[in-house]
Amino acid sequence: MRKKLLWTVVVLVLIAAVLVGAYFLICPDGTDQNPEQHTEQNTEQHTEQNTEQFSEQTEKIPEPTEKKTDYNVVIVHKDGTKKEMTLEIKEEFLGAALTSAGVIEAEENRFGMHIKKADGEKAVFKEDGAYWAVYVGEEFAAKSTDLLPVEGGQTYQLVYSEPVLEDAEEPTWYLLKHVFLPIARGQVGTDWDTVSAFFNKHGYKSVIAEGAFTILDSYRGWSHIGGDLTNANGYLEIASLYYMLYDGYNIKASAGVKCLNDANENHSYHINDRYNNNKKEVDSLKEVEECIRNNG
Repeated sequence: MRKKLLWTVVVLVLIAAVLVGAYFLICPDGTDQNPEQHTEQNTEQHTEQNTEQFSEQTEKIPEPTEKKTDYNVVIVHKDGTKKEMTLEIKEEFLGAALTSAGVIEAEENRFGMHIKKADGEKAVFKEDGAYWAVYVGEEFAAKSTDLLPVEGGQTYQLVYSEPVLEDAEEPTWYLLKHVFLPIARGQVGTDWDTVSAFFNKHGYKSVIAEGAFTILDSYRGWSHIGGDLTNANGYLEIASLYYMLYDGYNIKASAGVKCLNDANENHSYHINDRYNNNKKEVDSLKEVEECIRNNG
């Protein structure tokens, strides 16, 4: 009887040993967990690792550059001296910004803002034969000053300019750059008597008929500057402006600008390439300038 009991105990011990061995073989870490617990633990560990990696990557991403809130203004006087200043952006457009900062004195005309004084120096085309040319960086401004957006970090130049046609290698283009485009940008005013006097002084013939004007371009055959006139404040004022390009007797292209309307909306610029039947309105005078130069 005792032998049977002893053998029974031995067998049970062996069975227990086998079961314990099998258990540690299946679960080598010795933890008491079921498959669901094991899956949850692995998921948590994987999530923690991804979170740590994402945090490390996020720390490496550079912070966005702070937006510049200042802009630079350079005024080039008649004698060549310069005054440089840095101003804080407080207005959307350059004309209003420079006026409120006391840098310029100006007035509105049909084509935009006419700067009369910059840093205390006067340049009125009608009186001085000069005007304040506006540049964005080194480029001639494509819009009138009142419609020119102020951009942080940008440099704007106001340059005292006196067009002298006799010194120009390309008289027509010099004339367009220093008279036609400044009129269209509102920089020299729109007084017809003053503008026509300038053309006549340099040998151009001007004709007025039924509220329209034509200035013949002796350097480009039949090509001419023209537009509409209106009687305002007792004198003739330019109301619209275009340049007509001819190839012999045939019109090759035209380019121009309409004045501000009664609602003070933006200028309307247009070019018309007659050879390619391409007539369209464009966003800026830069395209008008390119059309005249490329076709003229």
